Amino acid sequence: MGRIGITFCPGEKQPAAATGAWDRDLDVDVQAIAESGAAAVVTLVEAHELNTLRVSGLGDAVRSRRMDWLHLPIRDVSVPSIDYQAPSGR
Repeated sequence: MGRIGITFCPGEKQPAAATGAWDRDLDVDVQAIAESGAAAVVTLVEAHELNTLRVSGLGDAVRSRRMDWLHLPIRDVSVPSIDYQAPSGR
């Protein structure tokens, strides 16, 4: 049995985000994740996005708190169009 937690990017710094300005503290955020009992942190953003959000040290911060870091980036090419059709047969 386990739990999954979802959060915005720990430590994110993005002064002009669509949701408002973000100026998080990476160490504080990762420590809170560790204290929640997490065994691993999974990131889905690409490396250039980690740099843009100024959290290129996220993996090191996670590992320094004895959690696994699973960096599994999903390539972001565009948003689905209005004509998007889900595959049939599912």
